[in-house]
Amino acid sequence: MVAIIKQIKFTTFLMVATAATSWATVPPPPVNQFIGIPDSSFNNLVEANCRVCHEDSGVVNPGSIPDRHHLLVNAPLADPTSAPFVAVGDTTYQCLTCHSQVWDQASFTYVFETFRDCLLCHEQIAGEASVHHLTTKAQTQDCKACHGPIDNPNDGHYIPTYIPSLVTPWPSDKPNPGTNGEGTCTFCHESGLDGASDLYVLTNAQTHHSTGLGLNNSTQCNWCHDFSKGREYYIRKCEECHGVGSLHNIQADSPASNNVNSIVPGAEEAYFGHIGHNDDCYGCHGFTAMSAAAPYSGPVIPDLTGLNVFSVIEGSAATVIATGNAFTNAVVGIGGEEMGVISNVTLTAADGSVVELIPSAIAADSLEVTIPADLPAGNYAFRVVKADKVSNAVNLSVVPAMATQYILCRGTSITIKGTGYSQFVDALDSGTGLVAIDRSGSEVDCSVRTWDDTTISATCSACPSTVTVNSIWGQDSERARVLRSRR
Repeated sequence: MVAIIKQIKFTTFLMVATAATSWATVPPPPVNQFIGIPDSSFNNLVEANCRVCHEDSGVVNPGSIPDRHHLLVNAPLADPTSAPFVAVGDTTYQCLTCHSQVWDQASFTYVFETFRDCLLCHEQIAGEASVHHLTTKAQTQDCKACHGPIDNPNDGHYIPTYIPSLVTPWPSDKPNPGTNGEGTCTFCHESGLDGASDLYVLTNAQTHHSTGLGLNNSTQCNWCHDFSKGREYYIRKCEECHGVGSLHNIQADSPASNNVNSIVPGAEEAYFGHIGHNDDCYGCHGFTAMSAAAPYSGPVIPDLTGLNVFSVIEGSAATVIATGNAFTNAVVGIGGEEMGVISNVTLTAADGSVVELIPSAIAADSLEVTIPADLPAGNYAFRVVKADKVSNAVNLSVVPAMATQYILCRGTSITIKGTGYSQFVDALDSGTGLVAIDRSGSEVDCSVRTWDDTTISATCSACPSTVTVNSIWGQDSERARVLRSRR
């Protein structure tokens, strides 16, 4: 899941709201929604809801969605898979794993059935977890895979074991709150309208329960709840995901005049994170302490909101610009000195291998990095990493370079050699096929016999002068070379 810029408004139904352009009114609640995924519900969706995010160019470039799916061709089938047309015995994704063809008598050819409805494959199942939380990662509590600023359960992160004290935060309803309810998570994370983003923020309970986790598996309720202990211990279950090491490193750049475009713990305006101002400490704990000296604070967790491009071509180096929050921040030492901390970029392939890249330019809200030319084609999880703090992931597709090297014509048989052809689907508007032209400029009828990633063979009504290959990765035209039969 990527961090969302264009907000989603939930009342009795989902509707698009305008993108946030100014800071929310502070003090909260609700807290402004400029870091990570909004405190809203993503369950019981219809197709239009999916497109709010997945066709928002600030979140996911619409053109990258086909690339991301097409790169699965010939890759091993996931188990379980969302693909709706898996044939018996299939072990890899093929074009027709996701695309269904029907015969159209009017055009006298095959056409694709409707397939651009996200929920055709990523089915929303009534009474089960939301479509985002039916994934294997979600079902195995790998929350961090999508939600960057979070500690995964059972990963060894620090969780306090001492008896809760008067200053230990409560999720809500603390018996000794501050004057305005300080000392609880709900002091900031409570329902209400965030005026800057026009987003109606839900309560903590609504946000977490709307995942649908626990509906069909009651043991999943134990991920967040331990009803065997008193309410003062409830925060310990929260800390299994929201550990001290992550909570004390969440901070956005506020409009503080003394450190514009820089994140300095303890020197920001209040309520733009957890460690920016003394009031932030009081908001969680209900007591006064120095924000910059919060235990386990250091590298602020980077938050990735988008990339300027979501696909690059294999074999060519490409510059990618990432935008977000906290790519750099200051750490205040014991003696009061400030030390800068900067991020690198990691690209994680489908097989789990990781490539680390060093940005060529970096600021608190953006960075520039070069994608190497030798990176193999595939989908990569692009993350910003600062020391041991890891952002959410955005998908970057490295697509094959489609190019025709030569075309040979022997009588009415042609052979085409090149790269990046992928697969051919004989259907109207499939995006794949040949356009052959003779010397007079007239089109020559050609029928594909075989088609793989590097070689195409076809039978044509005559030897063409030029042939244009249309593949899912692009288009290229070459002149045909005629091979004479030997006597």
